[in-house]
Amino acid sequence: MSTFTVINDETLAQAVAHCRKRLVYIAPGVTEKIVGAMKAAMQRPQPPALTVIIDADPEVCRLGYGTVEGLKDLQALATAQLLPIRYQAGLRLGVLVADDQIWVYSPTPLLIEAGSDRADQPNAISLDAVTQLQYVDFEVAGYKLTARRVQIPTDLLVGSDRTLEVRLRNSFSLLEGKESLVVQIPDSDPDTGEPRLDKQGQPVLVDYSELAIDEERKKIYTDFLTPITGHGQLISKMRRQAFDTRVEWFKARVADYTVAVKEKLDQAIEASVKGMTKALLPGVMQRPPARLMKHSLTLTPTEDDFRSAIEAELSQAFNIGDRFFQPTVKVIFKDLTYETITDEKFLALLKKSFPGLVQQEIFEEHESAPEVRRAGSSKPGH
Repeated sequence: MSTFTVINDETLAQAVAHCRKRLVYIAPGVTEKIVGAMKAAMQRPQPPALTVIIDADPEVCRLGYGTVEGLKDLQALATAQLLPIRYQAGLRLGVLVADDQIWVYSPTPLLIEAGSDRADQPNAISLDAVTQLQYVDFEVAGYKLTARRVQIPTDLLVGSDRTLEVRLRNSFSLLEGKESLVVQIPDSDPDTGEPRLDKQGQPVLVDYSELAIDEERKKIYTDFLTPITGHGQLISKMRRQAFDTRVEWFKARVADYTVAVKEKLDQAIEASVKGMTKALLPGVMQRPPARLMKHSLTLTPTEDDFRSAIEAELSQAFNIGDRFFQPTVKVIFKDLTYETITDEKFLALLKKSFPGLVQQEIFEEHESAPEVRRAGSSKPGH
């Protein structure tokens, strides 16, 4: 993004619409378009933190720094959202903070002059982050049931059934020899997160499994993230909004999958525990581990006593509950440091992976803000 730029109602509204976490609007007045963008942002499930500071003097609207309708809309939004509006008399500059981007601009008094839309007649400077790239740590964990193995107490593997002992090898895979659990979840649009409905307005259901999670995780990497050897994954900030939307969509699908799987998982674990108990019971009854006897109130425990004790041991081994199956999706963003973006080796890798960066001069440095060349002029400022 250029140091000098043009800020008007259209660009302000776009910046507000793209904001996700922090939004600060400081200006003499406000218009309906800008308040409309604020309203849409505040109606999201996770709205940004909003701060608004304006000048309440009627002179503001008379000069064209804002509109009466805009002020009314802002007051209605503040009332509906319980937002405090702060006032600063005599305010004649504009500041917009949208997440990690900052614009400082000169508001246009539309009663006196028309606003500029020409790049060679800027009214603002951009103070956005040092680079338009970010590191992204994107991790999905705890969802692979096919790889989950359970440790079985060694002293329960007793008796003459050597086949059973060899097969268990002191551990047990819940889904060994089986495909991953397949459940049905509500479908939705990956680009918007909106649910997909059938002709009757009911949610469309789709099959979902850990294989589908793998495919969608890889698709997010392919669509948004670029690996830089020795440095991790990078994302262009221009793709952050689309990336955030896709990740929220993905999180919702994993959450729906978790709920559906837990219902089937409880049944699968219960069946496995009972089946293993039946197989282990004869050997344990012949040579019961001493620790199984410490809670017995009789010298001759019954078969039901042993069965209950084994089931309790196996249930503990399976760790039945949320800790056994708890998928998580984590995303952590980190900005590039100055040392990194001035490292020649890093820049060489970056330019190879992001060929457009050379043309955009994304890492160009200036001792002061670069001058803007006017159209048709060979010298700055002339």
